[in-house]
This record gives sequence, structure tokens and C-alpha cells, in this order.
Amino acid sequence: MFVQSFEVSNLKEIVTNAHALGLALHIWTLRPENNFLPASLKAALTTDPTVRGDSITEIQTFLKAGVDGFFTDDPAVGRAAVNGLKK
Repeated sequence: MFVQSFEVSNLKEIVTNAHALGLALHIWTLRPENNFLPASLKAALTTDPTVRGDSITEIQTFLKAGVDGFFTDDPAVGRAAVNGLKK
């Protein structure tokens, strides 16, 4: 199953159903730049493609929903997201 939008109201249900079928669920490729984030996680509106939004919250939302892993273009952001959940 391919889910393109972060703002999916039934994200937990999708993960639960995948796991019930014995499937592992991995998300890719998560990027911190505004162009790759949903509107709710973007930084201030700008035309600068390098401006970063709240990718940590995006990653943590997927992890809290139960995904088994993720790929990111910025390992430091990924590590910060994982470490933030451990607290």
C-alpha cells in the first residue's frame, strides 16, 4: 500500500492492518525541507527550498503510530526524533 499524505486520519489503522497481515511497515524518504512536509509542519512560508520545517514531529507521528522503521535524508533529524520519544 502506498500512502502519500502524512495527514491521514487513519494512520494507526493502516499500521495495525499491515501488522495483522504480518507485514512490516517502513516509511521513506522523510526530508526536513518545507517542500517535502505537509502544510501543518512547514516553517514560515517562503520560496527558499532549503528552509526546514518540523520533520521531527512528522517522524515521531509515524513512530507513535507503530511503523517499524523509516528512511531519512538527514540522519541527525531522524536520531533527534527517536531520542525525543525515549524521554
